[in-house]
Amino acid sequence: MSTPVHAPSPDSTAGDSRSVVARLGLKRLLHYLLETLRVEPLAPLYMGVKRCIKAGAALDAGLQQEKAGQVRTLTGRYLIYACFQLDMLVDDLPDYTRALYVRDFVHESLGNGSSTSALLQRAWACRELSLRERLRTVVLVWNLRSLTRTIEALLGSPTRQEFFRQRLTTLVDAVVEDMNLESRGRNTLEALAPSYPAMGLSSLDVLLLLKGHPLEEIASYERVLGQAEQLARLEDDILEVWTALEQRNRSDSALEDEVDYRNLVLRHARNLGWPMRAALDEACRQAGEVEHRLDENLGQVKNLEMAVLLRRVATFFPTFADALIGPHRVPPPARSSAA
Repeated sequence: MSTPVHAPSPDSTAGDSRSVVARLGLKRLLHYLLETLRVEPLAPLYMGVKRCIKAGAALDAGLQQEKAGQVRTLTGRYLIYACFQLDMLVDDLPDYTRALYVRDFVHESLGNGSSTSALLQRAWACRELSLRERLRTVVLVWNLRSLTRTIEALLGSPTRQEFFRQRLTTLVDAVVEDMNLESRGRNTLEALAPSYPAMGLSSLDVLLLLKGHPLEEIASYERVLGQAEQLARLEDDILEVWTALEQRNRSDSALEDEVDYRNLVLRHARNLGWPMRAALDEACRQAGEVEHRLDENLGQVKNLEMAVLLRRVATFFPTFADALIGPHRVPPPARSSAA
């Protein structure tokens, strides 16, 4: 894990964030982009280059040592279709009610009730969604239904199929529930960062399933993967606010216009009436707390081969953020020693 230190001022890292290519290397960024294109050649059309690079980075972290073939391809499709497409679609919806419609269509796509054509027709006829939202929902539902059927055919066992569907259903519910800002308005920053696979960290679940690992073993890693996802979500939102704060002499209201309204730092500032700078400092402190707990849990994994894989997946996004803005996570206070 990176050594957490107190966050430097935005001014001191302005040059770092503007030279992403120089810090990470063009070759590395192109490698991440190619990782996505191998799984889904059309991804740039509906995800954009930035999302494709992030998807490829998550693929590289989880599938780095996986040989080319159906298992790797299906795990990559899960990441792109189930995680990025869903989260991207919900991100763009203007209200919670519309997100519930999308959730219901996706839930139905995971079931065995209606035919694919009937489900797609109802999604296309949903007047509560705009034409663009309906089109994206249809694409998502089509991809998910095809993906789940293909994966379940390989899993074979009804128990393993149900385990997979539960993971996918939990993802859908968590992404949509995160939109319900009003009911979550009093939550702390940590609680506002749900442990769901928005960045694909739990594609590792699918990889282990397809490779025949016992369900009990996969479930035992959920805590580590959940904390890794929580930290990744915080890191991603810290990066977004950090970029906005680099514009000097801007008011908080002007900064808010540049930040996604689902951003955890922005939501924390609004909930508590804090300035954005204070909320960013608190997010860095909270990220240090999560990283500390994650590091402790990673150290308790007894299977050394799995521990290496989990650490590579869990620490990728913190390292990625450090490459952009330097070490910034604030360490938790030292534990008082027993008298």
